[in-house]
Amino acid sequence: MRQLQKYLWAFGLGCLLALVSAYPSWGDASVQDLQTVTWEDLQPSQNTTIQKAYEQLPEAQLMEFAELVRRQDDVKLHNRPDDQAEVDRLRESLTRQGVDVDTLRQQVDRARAYQWEQATQTNTAIEDQAVKIMGYLLPIEQNALGQVKRFLLVPFVGACMHVRRRRPIR
Repeated sequence: MRQLQKYLWAFGLGCLLALVSAYPSWGDASVQDLQTVTWEDLQPSQNTTIQKAYEQLPEAQLMEFAELVRRQDDVKLHNRPDDQAEVDRLRESLTRQGVDVDTLRQQVDRARAYQWEQATQTNTAIEDQAVKIMGYLLPIEQNALGQVKRFLLVPFVGACMHVRRRRPIR
């Protein structure tokens, strides 16, 4: 395990050095002269806060509502009759408990749209500047020799290494 950690550290450092040497304009400035930024600095300042649409729900209703939203999304994508039946059952159950499912769903959709908008914006004040940022390299494309051709720079180990959970086999 320790040998793997040494290899990954050396690999990441090598990729970073290759990246820095690939940009001539960066070679003119000393690394010590570069502005250090954090991951939070990459995003524009946010003046808006959004209220969680479901924060007033007890945990049991929250879990049921989350399952309803997940299944509604699956129905939109895959149009499976068994999913629609479960959506109808969950909707009826929550409605009997006094939950306004349609209003909550609209709030969730607005929150998702806002979060997506915020996630796709950048801080224009640091665009096109050479900066220093701490992170880990996540290779996404390699050549036949194992050399990294493309990578993601992520804020922590394990970031972006996930996929959507699979549905249970019925």
